[in-house]
Amino acid sequence: MPLEARLREILSLPTAPFNESAVHARIREAVRSNPRLRDRVDGHGNLEVVYGMGRPSLIYACHTDHPALRIDGPNTAVIEGGIRADALVGARLATFGDDPVHPEVTRVIERGEGSGGRVRLKGATKLKKGTPLVLDLPPVSIAAGKVRARAIDDGCAVAACLAVIDTLTKRRWAGTCSREPRRLDSPARSAGCARRATPSRPP
Repeated sequence: MPLEARLREILSLPTAPFNESAVHARIREAVRSNPRLRDRVDGHGNLEVVYGMGRPSLIYACHTDHPALRIDGPNTAVIEGGIRADALVGARLATFGDDPVHPEVTRVIERGEGSGGRVRLKGATKLKKGTPLVLDLPPVSIAAGKVRARAIDDGCAVAACLAVIDTLTKRRWAGTCSREPRRLDSPARSAGCARRATPSRPP
């Protein structure tokens, strides 16, 4: 699948810290459709996908979540990831699913150091504690060399890794390509792509 198609595929999926199942499911679909791939989950919850056999020497890694908010009380939410609380005031948010709820950020309750914190919401009374919220932005757009989407970080890298695997498979490359965690000390999900160095010209 071309890179642009992978970008549209991955960036359209809902994802938030510790709510990354949709992205993982799509990665595993790619594994099931490619006999050269196998997957596993390590003891830290990182999804690893291996292409071919051999010991990798280069590893490409990415996380599968994106900064978001999480309901932590009646009409309040905590910010998870690199979003400044002040930048969210007046922002319209959205829950996942086919019938999303659209709360609005009304004010800052607590500011984090640089990013993070807690905010007051309007329209989130019925949402359960732990419900993830993302910015209510337009669908994926790719034009004039620019990619616009609700979850760029780090969905673009996930799409790029899958596109690399697609290219290696198409060229029947005999090296190895694996998804490995960038940080084993983090519970956040990671994915990556690696290849074995060979004396021949790279694909």
